[in-house]
Amino acid sequence: MIKLLALASAIALGVAAPASAATQLTDGTGHLTGATGVVVNGSTYDVAFVDGTCAANFGNCDALSDFAFNSSSDATAAANALFAQVVTGTFDTDPTTTFGCGAATCVMIIPYGFTGANFDSIIAINGAASNSVDSLSASPTLFTTTENRSFVWAKFTAAGGAVPEPSTWAMMLLGFAGVGLAIRRRRSLAAA
Repeated sequence: MIKLLALASAIALGVAAPASAATQLTDGTGHLTGATGVVVNGSTYDVAFVDGTCAANFGNCDALSDFAFNSSSDATAAANALFAQVVTGTFDTDPTTTFGCGAATCVMIIPYGFTGANFDSIIAINGAASNSVDSLSASPTLFTTTENRSFVWAKFTAAGGAVPEPSTWAMMLLGFAGVGLAIRRRRSLAAA
């Protein structure tokens, strides 16, 4: 019985590892077009890199419900998630391999709110290995809903519920192991 508990604990700790990295999505030419399974503040999102205007990509770009994030801190967390989970490897050292980016730096826009007639956004800039620029805008950047500069939109959509904490997985698996042991013990007592 002790061996079984030790095995259950080992399995629980193995499964309790942090969530895996996002899965990068590419088109037929090898350009990064987005990712699935991006974790932002404990929730999982899919992200797509899209061209066009805010109005074309986010409903009419006239309501908070058009955006996945509604605060500067959440949009900043999303931008950091792009750097940590999506724009990695070759896509980090060569920004031209990201869809919508054709220069030594890739400017990715994450909209989150409004100031007057303009919308607020956080800008994530991915620079080539030669200039080592990965940065975020320190304050909200304002754009009009029909503006179309040389940047790409990072369009986040919710992919599911919150990511369980590792301790939650461990407790759940240990609970199942305990129930299994109780059933096994009851059967062995009944057979005797």
